[in-house]
Amino acid sequence: MGIRLGRFTFDLAAHSLWAGDVPVRLPRKALDVLALLLEHRGCLVLRETIFTTVWPEGFVQDGNLTQTIYLLRKVFADDPVVRIENVPRRGYRLIVEPMQRRALQRRAVVAFGGMVTLLALLLTAVRVTSSGAAALSPAAAADYRIALFHYVRFSNHPLSRIYFERTVREAPRRPEGYAGLALLDAFEAYGGRDRPAACLRGEGEDTAAFRLGRIALADSAAAMLQLFCGHDPAGAARDLHAALQLDSNDSIALVLAARLMVWSGKPAEALPIARRAVAADPTSPESLIVLALARYYTSDFRSAAAIFARILEIHPDYEPAMELLAESYDGAHDFARADAVLQRAARLGYANWAVPLEIRLQALRGRNDAARAALRRLHPNADPEAVAAADVAAGEDRSALAELDAARTHSTLAVQADWMLDARFVPLRERFPQRAAAFITWSPARFSIADNPAP
Repeated sequence: MGIRLGRFTFDLAAHSLWAGDVPVRLPRKALDVLALLLEHRGCLVLRETIFTTVWPEGFVQDGNLTQTIYLLRKVFADDPVVRIENVPRRGYRLIVEPMQRRALQRRAVVAFGGMVTLLALLLTAVRVTSSGAAALSPAAAADYRIALFHYVRFSNHPLSRIYFERTVREAPRRPEGYAGLALLDAFEAYGGRDRPAACLRGEGEDTAAFRLGRIALADSAAAMLQLFCGHDPAGAARDLHAALQLDSNDSIALVLAARLMVWSGKPAEALPIARRAVAADPTSPESLIVLALARYYTSDFRSAAAIFARILEIHPDYEPAMELLAESYDGAHDFARADAVLQRAARLGYANWAVPLEIRLQALRGRNDAARAALRRLHPNADPEAVAAADVAAGEDRSALAELDAARTHSTLAVQADWMLDARFVPLRERFPQRAAAFITWSPARFSIADNPAP
C-alpha cells in the first residue's frame, strides 16, 4: 500500500520512498521520521515524540534530528506540494497540499512553463549532439536535464543520482548518465564514509562515459576523481581545462574550476572564472556561491554578502548561502545583520553552525566570559570550523587548533582554504605559523585552469 506525497509515493509495506518507479535512497532513520510525520500528517509532531519513537535506544543528539529533517527537505525541495514545517523548539509538521489546489495555482503558467521546458530540451539536445554522437531520446534528455537541475540548483545529490541512473537505463550507449554518476561518486568520496568504494565506482562510470563519447561532464567528473581520490590538483586542473576546451561555457566545469582555485588558495584567480560561471547560468546557486566565495576569501565581505543575499532571494532557506551570509556579515563587522540571519537560521533549526557563530559574535563584542561558558555547553556535533572560529574570538587558540584538526579529518580542502585565507583565522596564522603544514596537505601548485580565464 502506498501513500502519495506529491510526485512521490511512500510504500508502507516496504517502508520505502519512491519517485515514480525509482526508489529514493535515504537512511533508515530518515524513513522512520518520514513515516511518523506522515502518520500525523498536518499535525505537529513533538520533538520528544520523534526521539522516543525513532531513537528508542536513547543514544541521540539534537543534531541527528536536524540533519534527518534536512535530508528529507532536500528530497522534497522541488515538489511544491510537500513541505516540512519547523515549529521552533517544539517539533515538525508534514504538509501535503491537495493536488487539485496546486493544479489551479499552476494553470495560469502552464503555457509558459511548457515553452521553457521545450526550450530547455532543445538546448540539451544541442549540447549533447555537440560531441558528434546521436542525440539523447526525449525521455533520456528530460531525465538528464532534471538530474543536472538537482545537482546544480540544490546540490540534491540523491535525487540527481536517481535521474542520472534513469538516463543510463534509457540511453545505455550515451555517456551523459555515466558521467553524471561518476561526478556524484567523486563528491561522495570527498564527503562520504566509504571513500574507496565511491572512488572505484566513479572511475568505472567515467571510463564507461569516455568509451561512449567525449563530453564536458565526463572531463569534469575525471577532474573531481583526480582531486578527491588521487589528491592531484594539477591533474584535476588539466581535466577541467579539457572540459572547457569542449565547451567554454559549461557552467559545471566553470564552477569546479573556480572552486579548485579557491581551495588552492587563489581566490583572486577564481574571480574571473566564477564570473563566467554566473554568466553561463545566472540562477544557479552553485555559480553564485563560488563567485561569492571568491569575494569572501579576498576579504570583500560586502560584495560577498550581497551575492549570498541574492541567492537566498532565488532559493529561500538555502542553508549553505545562509551560513556564508552570516559569516560575511561577521567579516564586515555588521553584527546587527549577522544577528538577523542567525535568528532566521534558528527558526529553521540550523543549530550546528548558527549557535557557534552566535557565540563568536558575543566574543567579538567583548563578552568573552559568556562566550567561553557557552562554548563549554556546545553539542559535540557542532560544525568544527564554526566552533574553531568562536574559539579564536574568545582567545581559546589551542581549542581552535584542535577543532580545525577534527575538521581536517572530514574535509581537508575546506579547512585548507579556511587556514590559508579566512579572515577569522588570521590570529592563528600569526601566532602559529608552523601549523600551516598540518592543514595545507596539498601545496598550491602553479597551474592554470584555462589559457585565458578572464571573460
